Amino acid sequence: MEKFFSKLIALAVLLIMAPSAAVFASNDDGDTEEEQTLQELLDSFKFGVDDYAYGSAPGYVGDEVVYEEFYNIYSDAIQMASSTTATDEDKAAMCVKLKEAKAKVEAAINPVTDGTYYIVTTYSAFADKDTMAWFAP
Repeated sequence: MEKFFSKLIALAVLLIMAPSAAVFASNDDGDTEEEQTLQELLDSFKFGVDDYAYGSAPGYVGDEVVYEEFYNIYSDAIQMASSTTATDEDKAAMCVKLKEAKAKVEAAINPVTDGTYYIVTTYSAFADKDTMAWFAP
């Protein structure tokens, strides 16, 4: 029984001393809370870099510089997440850069405003100009 407890204590010390790849950030209260690793952060994004596009239409990113910056940082983050040579500090810094870039790109998305919009589709059923709508039975 004594060997069991000594091994358990050694395991606990090992787990406490093991380095973690998690990013730590402080919340508004000043408390420190554990954040996501770089891979978890990338996996948590609902939209990937290909879901954002630069343009002037609603839903598009209206600032080309912000879009390019997000695209480059996102691509670098994907490479770094799978890198075996990147340190935990590098990954933590990339998490911060990626969060900032994502916030900027989402703030630069052109909103839908009051007005008239034409819905355009390449769906062949609507290729006939006389077809206004299709209804399911």
